[in-house]
Amino acid sequence: MELKKIQEIFNKNIFTIPNYQRGYAWENDQITDFIDDIKDAEDIDEHYTGQIIVASKKQEMIGVRSYDLYEVVDGQQRLTTISIYIQCICNRLKQFEMDCEEISRDVMYQNKTILRLSEDNHQFYVDNIIGDNEPIKFENKSQKNLFFAKKQITIYLSNIPKKDKILGQYKILMSKFKVNFSVLTSILEAGLVF
Repeated sequence: MELKKIQEIFNKNIFTIPNYQRGYAWENDQITDFIDDIKDAEDIDEHYTGQIIVASKKQEMIGVRSYDLYEVVDGQQRLTTISIYIQCICNRLKQFEMDCEEISRDVMYQNKTILRLSEDNHQFYVDNIIGDNEPIKFENKSQKNLFFAKKQITIYLSNIPKKDKILGQYKILMSKFKVNFSVLTSILEAGLVF
């Protein structure tokens, strides 16, 4: 396993959550812990935030950029929360009339998401988490958790009054948060890992 910054794993990689995995399950306590980790990381050089195990699938072109495409074996809760947090940072920066195109590329590039959730949740994620739609109803518990994670992070960031502090949150997340990033050669190898 290799220790990598979040910035490194989001740079030119696409992550898919397979349909057989459980949906997004983090609730209030886990989101609060994640926010607390970001606050605590202000005064340290790096923060270890767990592991992400992926299986390499292929490459995909988006526009002129080539991305490595991975299927997530372990770490989907973490990856999803990070992408929600990045989107919420971007939304907050827009309130300061800042262009956040560079930041939003960590979540979506040329109308394609960098994280692709399972079939049951992906369109909800695109419309209501990346997009600004307000859901009429939730089809499952995952969608409810996704929406309330976004809401909880949005409330936290709305209480930060300065755009420099918001940008600081992004820098902490991308450069100080590190994960053990392991790439399996095939999805069959995942059975050996677990």
